[in-house]
Amino acid sequence: MFISDKSKSLKSKNFEINKIVSYFTVDAKIEVSSKNRIRTTKYEPRRYFEILRDLNYDWVEIKFDLNNLTSLSKIDDDIWFAQYEIYQHFKGWKTKDVKYYDYTIKSVEIYVYRSGNYWNIKIGNINVVKTL
Repeated sequence: MFISDKSKSLKSKNFEINKIVSYFTVDAKIEVSSKNRIRTTKYEPRRYFEILRDLNYDWVEIKFDLNNLTSLSKIDDDIWFAQYEIYQHFKGWKTKDVKYYDYTIKSVEIYVYRSGNYWNIKIGNINVVKTL
């Protein structure tokens, strides 16, 4: 993940964070978990990505696999809501070794809305279902 790469400048990482945050709804929260603790924590997207940027790893790798669409509903003529279940693979690297790894099932809210002749997508809450 670019924002966690210690070889990149803080300015370029913050630029990327600003871009990423624009894809979320204004009230979105990202829930995180760890194999090393029982409780989960929720963050606003900007804070979540700042934490990723500052983690004590040389590199963080996060991969997602879409599992299935668990919900799809029309809110009104111009807004749709979808909920996906995803599998997230998180790896924290130090030099060439993986120092931390977890596999988490998450639920992701997606809003699709019409703006003029275009359709826009925003990410809502990302919640932990289960960490393995």
